[in-house]
Amino acid sequence: METDNNHILTEDSQDLGFLEIKIETEQSGEEFNLGQMSLDTTKSVKAILESLIDLVEYENGRSGSNLKLGLKSGSACHRILGDDAELNILQTEIEKVFNNHEDRDNEYVRPLKVIHNNLENRRSSVSFKKSSDSSPIVITSLFERTPRTRRLRVVEDRYFFIEFFDGVMEDIGGNIPNFHINVPGQPSYTIGLERDEAIVLKDWLYSPIRISAFTQIKSNRPVYTFCDYYVDTTIDYYTDLKTFFNSFHHQDNEVEKIVCLTEKLVEIYRNADYGHAKKLIRLFLHDSVFPSYLMTILRVSKAFRNQNDMIEILEEVRNKLSNLMEED
Repeated sequence: METDNNHILTEDSQDLGFLEIKIETEQSGEEFNLGQMSLDTTKSVKAILESLIDLVEYENGRSGSNLKLGLKSGSACHRILGDDAELNILQTEIEKVFNNHEDRDNEYVRPLKVIHNNLENRRSSVSFKKSSDSSPIVITSLFERTPRTRRLRVVEDRYFFIEFFDGVMEDIGGNIPNFHINVPGQPSYTIGLERDEAIVLKDWLYSPIRISAFTQIKSNRPVYTFCDYYVDTTIDYYTDLKTFFNSFHHQDNEVEKIVCLTEKLVEIYRNADYGHAKKLIRLFLHDSVFPSYLMTILRVSKAFRNQNDMIEILEEVRNKLSNLMEED
């Protein structure tokens, strides 16, 4: 995960309040020793910090807050620092999640669930302190509850599904452009596309080709729209993306799908494979996609927005997101 070091503080600020999460013991019950942590506790410290980074990045991007992160010297003590107005927003959203409020923000659920899981079976403390408070308010008991994902209302015309085809292309063209792809052992599939896409793909007429397509259900029948193709140096992407979407579509809910997408993008960016990143992102540029997926792409891609290979595709994501938000 790329992190803006300007948001990491190691010294307390007298002008800011904070949310503080402190690990006090090992899971064995032994007193915590920063100089000699167990591997399990080291992983917990890391997981909690990464979850707080996710919360800070999301809230700063969503509300324009300027929350920062603090690491209290000499202890496993993580802090989110901000002014009272910013902390009021943070506190409200956290309470909504742990109280299973119907209006809770699912973007908060995953990181808070990670924090909850890593505080279980050990002594810890969680507290809020506003700059106007004389002493911290302990909310440890709140974090003992298990956060639950809010069920999202599915918009009927947003059935987002990607399918992959490996076959031979036939019969490209027509007044309403489309082509047929014959997959061994299966019936021929008709794939709709734009005229400029047809011009590019005609070079593979009667040739083996691997493609991806957006799938929508109309009159109880699947309708396929061309998304991307994979030849030459991009053939390896086909197998990887097909495997990813098989996992993505089998996640239980939208939050888990966002986690799946986030982890995949982080993996690709770590390898600096921007061609791979663009091929993945292109599969989300469709009117049936949920805006939350596009927001996730922009959030995870923030550190790469000025990377020459990524500028154009990320601008497409921003435009698509803007159009979808206007429609809603």
